[in-house]
Amino acid sequence: MNRDTGYRLQFRGTLQIDECDLCPIVATVEFDRHDPTSLEVQLRLIGTDNENQAASTYLRNFPYDDLSLKNEEDRTQSVQVLGINGYEIGGVSAIYVPDFVQIGISTDPLASDMSFHVKAELTPSGILVQPKINELFYTGDTRVSPIVQGKIEVSTGVGNLEVGQRYAHFNSEQHGNAITHSVERLSITSDISIPSAGDLSSTNELLVLEVQAICTVLSLCYRQPVQHYEIEYLCTLPTRRDPLKRIARRRLPAVNRTIKHDELINYRNLINGGLQTLLRAFQNSERAEEISRVIDFLASSYKLVTLESSYFLAYSALDLVSAIDDPTSLYLLSSAKWKKLEKALRQNLNMIAEEQQLIYILDELKGKLPELRRTSGDKRIVKACAALNVNTSDLWPNEGFEAGLKTATGMRNDLFHSALAENRHELFRHLVRVRTLVERMLLKILDWPDDQIWVWYDQNLRFVNQRM
Repeated sequence: MNRDTGYRLQFRGTLQIDECDLCPIVATVEFDRHDPTSLEVQLRLIGTDNENQAASTYLRNFPYDDLSLKNEEDRTQSVQVLGINGYEIGGVSAIYVPDFVQIGISTDPLASDMSFHVKAELTPSGILVQPKINELFYTGDTRVSPIVQGKIEVSTGVGNLEVGQRYAHFNSEQHGNAITHSVERLSITSDISIPSAGDLSSTNELLVLEVQAICTVLSLCYRQPVQHYEIEYLCTLPTRRDPLKRIARRRLPAVNRTIKHDELINYRNLINGGLQTLLRAFQNSERAEEISRVIDFLASSYKLVTLESSYFLAYSALDLVSAIDDPTSLYLLSSAKWKKLEKALRQNLNMIAEEQQLIYILDELKGKLPELRRTSGDKRIVKACAALNVNTSDLWPNEGFEAGLKTATGMRNDLFHSALAENRHELFRHLVRVRTLVERMLLKILDWPDDQIWVWYDQNLRFVNQRM
């Protein structure tokens, strides 16, 4: 691990085996700050033979997926290890690969008022980049000239959050040449205060909710999954000598590569309160949970490699977003009316099956009855588009919106029921149209102005329409 980018915390502590027994340990937490997939916890048992044997047996037959490691050298740096999904034990040593660690973040009340500088690391980098001109000179000097001025800030219950690119620098050597690396990272920063008797864990939970909401909105804006993987707290009170950082670190299963394509909402429209307006519309919606799922599916459809998987995710997002504005549109009848109708249909089915000698499939026929209550998916989508005043004229310009949507639904049904995709070129063209339709419906639900959408957002749609 590169010493300039690596994080390493090592301490003497204790491992709680049960309510009474403790085993002395040396614990080491390591990860590369620039690699969201790296996170490892190492334990070395340093107790008596009996203590080590009891601890080793406990670790080999570990009944939980979390560990609490008490730091005896500095209690503000105790470690909580969560989501253990891999480990290796040998002798008095153990290595764990967890999903999440918290260092110095606990529910213990603070003894006095505390102020922290907070930084949340997001991935991927390469989005939300301020338009600017970078000039690099042979002398090693650099000059940055912003083209667009303004900050992206969000006011929250925990403080004002600033969202943007940050840079980290480190040195290395290659082929005898000294190299200075400049690492671009997407971050959320803030300065927060916590009163005495408050605790950092509660503040962290509130901050995580805000960060996750920002990631969801950015996933919509930049058409790709955006996640956070680390939140760092650094005490800023000049009267306290507390240079140690408190960290909440997630281990992501894979590195998120930046998808290079035209965004839906550009940086220019997110500065000066733009992101806050979009974020508040999302958070204040009564259907925020469903909107979040739509965005997750839609963003993931841009990331998946296989065309068939992308199409299925995009169409699933369309199916859900069409019911957000009017949840009652999912069903033709209310629950009470449907129960009366269903009872009558079941009685008539019994008579018909007996007359037509269809008793052997009666149960299968009755099992299909609940589907009669659901509104046709295509009709629900058409109705939602009309209610939201969504522009659909350019989606299927030749055959018309309803006919084109019917074809797209048929391709979805072939994929889902028969694993069939006969024409991949046609499937791609429908994928572009379905994605565009979902995005337009979401922006209408979130009340985002049409003139604040990136001017080149529908380049793929124009391309497939020209190729018809």
